[in-house]
Amino acid sequence: MKHILISAATVCLLAACSSSPNEGKTASTQPERTDGYRCDKVVETGSRISTRRCTTAQQREDEKREADVMMRNNRVLSESRE
Repeated sequence: MKHILISAATVCLLAACSSSPNEGKTASTQPERTDGYRCDKVVETGSRISTRRCTTAQQREDEKREADVMMRNNRVLSESRE
């Protein structure tokens, strides 16, 4: 019985150590420069391979604006269907 409890505790500890806290999140690899250029480490959902994505402040602003428009249009479409 004692061996089973020790084995179970070991398995739980090892399972907790196997995941990383930043998994699936975007983490900045470098501090943002004064000109607005920034590189981020991006991990796609369902993949463990990360890629480096560098953008300017203007590109990030444009992407945010496009995402806002898409969300607004989606809400309008879904409200008109009901």
